[in-house]
Amino acid sequence: MTEILQKNNKSVNEATSVAEQFNKLINKLENNQPLTKADYAVLYIGTTMVMNVLNDRAKAINSAITSYQNEIIPRLQKVLEANEDNFNDVINSEFQLKEE
Repeated sequence: MTEILQKNNKSVNEATSVAEQFNKLINKLENNQPLTKADYAVLYIGTTMVMNVLNDRAKAINSAITSYQNEIIPRLQKVLEANEDNFNDVINSEFQLKEE
């Protein structure tokens, strides 16, 4: 959990830094100052960082969706399809519950 929080804090700090850099470039453009190669390097690095954060989040979301599609929903469907006679057995087998 700590690792996730640290990664999120790093992402927030990076996003804040990128936003500040973008704002500087916007101000430069608004003041009719041309962007330099260094400015484009900042844009490249910033957009790459944003893309990586989005990609990581997309992977996490896709993993959750896959889990729902392949695990949770099919198991719940089996429970709903069970008849009264084997209902408890199906629940126990699908969710590995122990009878008390």
